[in-house]
Amino acid sequence: MHVTEVPVVALGVSFRTWVATGLFSGGLVALLAATLAVMGWWARRERQVSGDDARTVAHNTSIPFVLLLLNRAIDFAFVALLYRFVAPETLGAYDFAAIVVTLYLMTLAEWGMNALTMRDIAVRRDEAEQIMRSVLRLRLRLALLALPLAALIVLAYAGLAALHIVEHGLSRETQMIIGLLSLTLFPSAFSGTVTALFQAFERHEVPAVLNLLTNIGSALLRVGALALGWGVVGVAGGALGGSLISGMLFFVALRRAFPNLRLRGSHGALRPLLSEGWPLLVNSLLINVFFRFDTLIIQAFQGAAALATYNVAYKYVNLTQIIPPVVVNAIFPLLSRRAVNDRAGMLRAYGGTLRMLMLIAFPVAMGMAVLAGPLVGGLSGAEYLPGGAWALAITIWYLPGSYINGLAQYVVVALGRQRVITKAFVITAVFNLLLNLALVPLFGYLAAAAITIASEAVLFWPLYRVLKAEGVAPQLLPLLLRPALAALAMGAAMWLALQVHLVLAVLVALPVYGGTLWLLGTFTAEDRQLLTRVLGRA
Repeated sequence: MHVTEVPVVALGVSFRTWVATGLFSGGLVALLAATLAVMGWWARRERQVSGDDARTVAHNTSIPFVLLLLNRAIDFAFVALLYRFVAPETLGAYDFAAIVVTLYLMTLAEWGMNALTMRDIAVRRDEAEQIMRSVLRLRLRLALLALPLAALIVLAYAGLAALHIVEHGLSRETQMIIGLLSLTLFPSAFSGTVTALFQAFERHEVPAVLNLLTNIGSALLRVGALALGWGVVGVAGGALGGSLISGMLFFVALRRAFPNLRLRGSHGALRPLLSEGWPLLVNSLLINVFFRFDTLIIQAFQGAAALATYNVAYKYVNLTQIIPPVVVNAIFPLLSRRAVNDRAGMLRAYGGTLRMLMLIAFPVAMGMAVLAGPLVGGLSGAEYLPGGAWALAITIWYLPGSYINGLAQYVVVALGRQRVITKAFVITAVFNLLLNLALVPLFGYLAAAAITIASEAVLFWPLYRVLKAEGVAPQLLPLLLRPALAALAMGAAMWLALQVHLVLAVLVALPVYGGTLWLLGTFTAEDRQLLTRVLGRA
C-alpha cells in the first residue's frame, strides 16, 4: 500500500483515545498555567536573592534538568497518542522526515555554533552583540542552504527508486513533511543563538523554561491537528507553529534581558566561524551517521511501515540518555583537575563513575528487554508487535556500551586528546554504514538493531587505546561482571513473574537486582562516597 493511501480518520479512533487526548490537552493547559505562575514567583525570588552563589548552582543544574524531564514526558505522551491516530506506514513517513531534518539538516544549519557562541561570549562579554549578530547571520544563511539540500534528498530517493536501486521512494506526503519541517530551521537558528547567549551569561534557566513553554504550545497545536483529522502533515504544521512560537518567546526574552542589544548592525567575518565550527560539525554529523543512518537505509529497502516499527524502540532508547549528562557533568571538573598531576586519582574517579553507570545501565537494559512486549504494546498498540518488541529487546543492549563510551569521551577530553574522538567516530560511522548497507536489505531492521550494539564496541577501541597510553584505562571485566550477573538474575526473576502478572514482574526487579549485588559484594565505601558526592552536586 502506498503511504498516501493510508487514511487518517480521527473519528475512527476509540473512545478511550479521545478521553486520553482530552486529558493530555487539559494537562498541557494546566502545566502551562503552573509554569507561568512559577516563572512569576521565581522572578520575584531572583530579585530578593540577587548575588547568591547558590542561585547560580540551582539555575545551571537542577532547574534545567527538571524541565528536561517534563519535556521528555510531554514528548512521550504525545507519541503514545500519535500511535493511536496514525497508521504505521504514515507514521513511518513522519519519522523519516523528522530524522532527516532534525538530525542532519539541523546539524548542518547549526554548524557547531552553539558551543562556540557560548564560549566566545563567555570570554568576551563586551563583544556579545557583535558575536551574536555574526552567528545569527551565519546560521540563517546555513538554514537557507539546507533547503536545496532537502530537495536534493527527495530527488535522490526518487531517482534511486526509478532506477530500482531501492525498493521504496518517498511519497508526496513525506515530501510535504520534509518541506514543512525544513522551514523550522529559520526560527530554530534564532532560538539557538539566543539560547547560547543566555547560557554564556549563566542564565541556563531562561532557555530551559522557554523550551518548556514552546513544547507545550507545539504539543497543543499537534494534538489539535490530529483531532481535526489533518494527519501527520498537520502534525508537521504544528511543529512549524511551535518553532515560530519559540522564536517569538526567545525574542521577547532577549528584549527583556538585553534591552540595549541590537540585532541589526555590523558583524564580524563569517568565514572564521565556518572554519572554527567545522570540526564540531563533522563530529555531530558522524554521531548522527553512527546512531541513525540506519533510518535512511530501512526506508529505502524496507519501507515506511518497517521504519515505524523499528522507531518504536527508539522512543524508549531516547529516555535512557537523560541520566549520563547529570553524572558526567558532576565528575568532569574532578577528572580535569586530576588529569594534570594525579593520574592515579583520575583513574579512581573514572573507575568509580563507570561502576556507577554500569550499575544503572545493566538493570535498565535487562528490564526493558524482558518487558519489551508490554512496553511496545502499551505505547504503540498491537500493530507494532512483535516486531517493535524484538527491536527494543535487541537495541536496548547498546546501553552499557553507550554509557562506557560517553564517559570515555569526557576522560579523553580531560586528557587533552579530543582529536582522537573524531577519528573514533569516523571509524565507527564507516563501520555502521557499510554493515547496514550490507545487512539491512537482507535481514531488515533487526539487523540494524544488532549493528547499533556492535558499533559501540568499535567506537570504544580507539578511545581505549588512548586511555591505556595515558595510564587511565579501567579494568572493564571487574566493572561489568557483577552488574551483568545481577541483571541476569533480575531478568530471570522478572520473566518468571511476568508469566503471572506484569505488576509482579516490575515489583520483583529491584529487590532481586539489589540483593544479588549485595550477595556478590559489589558495594564498597568508595562507591557510597562517590554516589553521595554526585547526587549532591546533581
